Amino acid sequence: MDDAGQRISRYMLAQFLINANFGFWLALGLYFIGVPYAVLWGFLAAALRYIPYLGTWIAAALPIALSLAVLPGWVRPLMVVGLFLALEVVTYNVLEPWYFGHSIGVSRTALLITAAFWAWLWGPVGLVLAAPLTACLVVMGRYIPQLEFFAVLLGDEPPLIPSDAYFQRLLAKDQDEASDLVEEFLREHAVEEVYDRVFRPALALVKENRDRGGLIESDEREFLEATREIIYEMVAPVQKAGFDARQKDVAGRPDECDNARPVVLGCPARDEVDELALEILGQTLDPRKCEFTVLSAKSLSAEIVTRVKQAQPAAVCIGTVPSKGLAHARYLCKRLRANCPQLKILVGCWGVAEDYRLLKDRLQAVGADAAATTFQNARDQLLPLLQLRRSQVAQSA
Repeated sequence: MDDAGQRISRYMLAQFLINANFGFWLALGLYFIGVPYAVLWGFLAAALRYIPYLGTWIAAALPIALSLAVLPGWVRPLMVVGLFLALEVVTYNVLEPWYFGHSIGVSRTALLITAAFWAWLWGPVGLVLAAPLTACLVVMGRYIPQLEFFAVLLGDEPPLIPSDAYFQRLLAKDQDEASDLVEEFLREHAVEEVYDRVFRPALALVKENRDRGGLIESDEREFLEATREIIYEMVAPVQKAGFDARQKDVAGRPDECDNARPVVLGCPARDEVDELALEILGQTLDPRKCEFTVLSAKSLSAEIVTRVKQAQPAAVCIGTVPSKGLAHARYLCKRLRANCPQLKILVGCWGVAEDYRLLKDRLQAVGADAAATTFQNARDQLLPLLQLRRSQVAQSA
């Protein structure tokens, strides 16, 4: 109700400003044409324009009749008619759809179509109420899932962003078009942006829709399998080519590539979505600089702790795509810190809407050394942790 009230208030303000602007320019034009009482006609036109479609021409009748009566010849009366026509065409076809649609969150095309619909349904009353009623439908579509199609059809939201389009295509079992979206995105953006702007938000949508009952288990499984296939067949080769090109650039620099690769374990916080997110992170890491292994999402916390103790990795990355808090990631981080005090721990929270500083403080309180909300940021923080761990081991030796 608050959202609808605010939109209608903005609509009323926009209508007042448009009508006042119409009346001002009309009064100014009539004054220079020489029509008596120009200010009065401008004020009446601004007031009568609150009557949709008919108000302007009711207001135009008196000054046109007066110009015919008191002004000599036909030129200036025709100028008065032309002035009304010009102002009405610009206001009705440009200003009103633009400002009204923007103020109430309705697209300009939808505003014109719904005005015709409400006028057909209720006549003049429908014309007056068309914009507020349409705004209420858009608000209902935003907050009531069953009426979401109203927000899609009538709202002024921009077209689907790549991650939403990718998610929608895979839900429609159209893997070919989803692959085309990724391929098209790859042509114009770096590989790291594909991971962070397409796959990361899409994984967050999977969990969000699953938790609210909009995604069944079989659809989720098919989505993850298709995404994994697209990553390894389309994106990973491009990433590998980039690593090879960088290796040629740093040839002869021994510090850039070390034969003793540190081991990094990826630990899913809860489910297969977290596991796939860690696999994506592994694609961003140069295999010459570290060996990244992702554990199974089916492993229990005790099994993960045991595996970490046995492997003695240089660092552990706990991955989660949180939908209802960070409880699982925080619990796993706390257990690893208690059992492995010297272990370097990075927690990747992909898709979280929480403030980054607050997120980092919460995770550091349970033993994390670093936190990241994007794959690129996780990679950039993980490499310094490996170097720090290597220097600590060298000093202790």
